[in-house]
Amino acid sequence: APLNAAQVALLEGETGYLMFFTRGDGVAPHMSAFIDNVAFLIDFPDVTLSAVPSSGPAGTTFLLTGSNNVPYGEVEFCEESCDNGTLNSEPIYADARGDVLAYLSTDVNADPGSYTIISRVKGLAGRSASTTITIQAASQPTLSVSPARGPAGTVFVAEGANLLPN
Repeated sequence: APLNAAQVALLEGETGYLMFFTRGDGVAPHMSAFIDNVAFLIDFPDVTLSAVPSSGPAGTTFLLTGSNNVPYGEVEFCEESCDNGTLNSEPIYADARGDVLAYLSTDVNADPGSYTIISRVKGLAGRSASTTITIQAASQPTLSVSPARGPAGTVFVAEGANLLPN
């Protein structure tokens, strides 16, 4: 019988072994039986992916955070589609919980717009997630200092706008 929600909650985070027992007639060649074509439905939470910040000017470095990947599995990051190759030049692996962190640096000449970033567990169809990052149109940085001048001991306040966040 299927497990109810309370039973599933009790098993969450636990590990165990699955054993099959077969019944044979005890006479050769039927002393044991073979079990073949056994399929299990394992309910893993969906893979997640997010970016911090979610938008910034060209040159911004985004922190990609993913969860529910395969523990210790290799995770690939792609733009729009993984058919065109991956963004990571070195393998990136999830930790024991399936979490992964990666930095995505954008070029200072990147075109403004929204980009879909995909994470997928290498070699495992269906274990992927996506998020969107936005490259904002370039704005001229500004910097002001107040007061413009003063004698020794004067407190100056510098204020800037449209600077790179990192």
